[in-house]
Amino acid sequence: MKVLLIKNDFEDPEIILEVFKSLFKNMKSEIKGGYIAIYFTYDNNSDIIHILNALETELVGSIHAYISDERSEDRLSKEVDIAIRLMEELPIGVYGFKEALLKIKNIENKKEILNYILQGSGINETFILEFAENDLNVSQASKAMFIHRNTMIYKLNKLKANSQFDMTNFKDAYILYSLLENK
Repeated sequence: MKVLLIKNDFEDPEIILEVFKSLFKNMKSEIKGGYIAIYFTYDNNSDIIHILNALETELVGSIHAYISDERSEDRLSKEVDIAIRLMEELPIGVYGFKEALLKIKNIENKKEILNYILQGSGINETFILEFAENDLNVSQASKAMFIHRNTMIYKLNKLKANSQFDMTNFKDAYILYSLLENK
């Protein structure tokens, strides 16, 4: 399941909901913290972005939105709370979780966000630091941390499955590393 958050600057949020009801079959929606939250299952984010752009043109206004990655429902509710706080710091636009974290210079509640991302993966702050200091190299980092290479790969795969953060990808590793700075 995914969530689409749209800043509720509309006189009638039902107009927005009607547009997305035709695209998403079993969607749920709620108004949360000044945002329209639409919970749905759909694979193609580019379709959603095209619809948001069309809405922006039709309504002659700017759309401020957030599209999550695929998450379990229990993780999604926590992500919605975090995303709403992040959206307050971002300029108008359409963002995903990683893009929002990259765009904001001074993120508040870094520890909470980092804990949300790492939840259930077995990875901690020391792991992130060691992995980054060893150039995102699994073999070097596993030797430096005195853990088996396969154990490290298992933890990295679990992190990727839970949060879509791939520590072997520089951009993702940078986001996690930056969340450790000045917590």
